Amino acid sequence: MLLILLMMSTMMLTCLSIQSASDKAALDIRKALTGGFTINATHLNDFLDGSAVARILKTAGVLADFNARSYYRAEYRREDGSKLAIKEDGAAKPLAGDAHTGKIIAQVRSVQDAYFTESGFKLIQGRHIQQSDKNVILISDDFADRNSLKLGDHIILAEHDLNRQVKVQIIGIFTPTEEMESTEMTPPELLYENIGFTDQGTYSQLYFDDGKNHYQYGDFGVGDPAQLDTVVSKIKKIPNINWKDSTIAKEDADYRNARLQLTALQDLTTTIVTILIVISISLLAVILLLWERNRIPEIGMMLAMGISKGSILLQHMMEMLSIAILSFGLSFFTSSLMAQTVGNTLFEQATAEERLTNTLDSIQIVITFSDLLLVYVIGTGILLLSVILASYPVMRLKPKQILTKMS
Repeated sequence: MLLILLMMSTMMLTCLSIQSASDKAALDIRKALTGGFTINATHLNDFLDGSAVARILKTAGVLADFNARSYYRAEYRREDGSKLAIKEDGAAKPLAGDAHTGKIIAQVRSVQDAYFTESGFKLIQGRHIQQSDKNVILISDDFADRNSLKLGDHIILAEHDLNRQVKVQIIGIFTPTEEMESTEMTPPELLYENIGFTDQGTYSQLYFDDGKNHYQYGDFGVGDPAQLDTVVSKIKKIPNINWKDSTIAKEDADYRNARLQLTALQDLTTTIVTILIVISISLLAVILLLWERNRIPEIGMMLAMGISKGSILLQHMMEMLSIAILSFGLSFFTSSLMAQTVGNTLFEQATAEERLTNTLDSIQIVITFSDLLLVYVIGTGILLLSVILASYPVMRLKPKQILTKMS
């Protein structure tokens, strides 16, 4: 009986510890994995202006560290008005008037731009653009060498159609570390070497010139990815922004995938615990039933001595509990030896069954006293119920019937 109870309590404690670990991992994920949303305002006349961004940042749950980006083109000129050379070899023939034009990306924080995080751009001199910068630019090393430019120099960005220009200072030089594919059909202004990065103020000054900052795209983070839907709902209620012509893309794929992994694991362990409880009750009831039948003479003698059925049942319960207390205590040590291995196996199985991407490789399983206490509570309930079920066939008999079975 000691071995059976030890096996039962070990498996139960292991599963409960896995569930506790997955709950803790879920909380850690909400703190560690970022979530956010991107607002595409390119279909609005003035895009997102500074006041709209300020109201979005005041929404509960939105982080203050945001990024915004806009895309445009401008002609590169020197301060004296002469045009700067761009790379054209290997590219398509430029359109009329575009021989000195480059793609410009306006950023609040250039270090977060996809060209630097995904496309292999690397800053080799100077620094990145920050939110407080105004009238600054990052250029490629090819463009700098081609025009004998260096950090601290000033160039002009010009916009033909609006007849506007802005003087910017070179604060950084980058190099593309990856080759651009299929450049034969690419306009020269889109070549990596001809791209420039400016602050948002420069873009707004060149295209709007109204003293406000304007953003085509806004990238915002949220403190708790689990609350992303709630935050986005609040954002859409901000007045004086044409949300009908804007789109909001949620970005919480890592969190959702990790949450699904943990949910799959929790569902699996819950199923195992439920099956384990049912099997434990059934198995113990059968074993105790045989045990009770072997004790019919003892029960009969006790009844003959005037001891009540309730007292006999209570004695049997206390006997089993004395064994169970020891078994449950030993399960703390046996579970500690196997919990991590079992947890990793169940985690891999749950992930495979749900066909999920492994955002999480594993979870750390720790046997805690709170889980052990829960085993004592559940195990005691299972044991008492099993004793009652096993004793019922005998205890329901009248004393005379029990004495008859003895003979």
